[in-house]
Amino acid sequence: MWKRMLRWSLALGSSIMFIAPAFTARADDQQNQSATPPVSDDWITSQVKQKLGTAVPGGSHIDVDTKNDVVTLSGSVPSETARTQALQITRDTAGVKQIKDEIKVHPGK
Repeated sequence: MWKRMLRWSLALGSSIMFIAPAFTARADDQQNQSATPPVSDDWITSQVKQKLGTAVPGGSHIDVDTKNDVVTLSGSVPSETARTQALQITRDTAGVKQIKDEIKVHPGK
């Protein structure tokens, strides 16, 4: 009888050893899926252009180029306030690591 109980406990223990890692792996996969996926340079460019066009006076005159998560802003805006807004919007966009500011301020344009 003890031998039978020992065999059953070994069988049960072995199955738990193989099943438990599967549940752990699945939990790790779900955590990785909830992490923010990396964004592409094209996505960053389109997001910044869209936001600048709607929120910054003269924002449609700002050229946006992204390479390796570094955004270069160039072109002209009518005021220093518009330039500052453009920089802040770009800074707040997901995936942007650095900004190169080449925006010129030309009042009256």
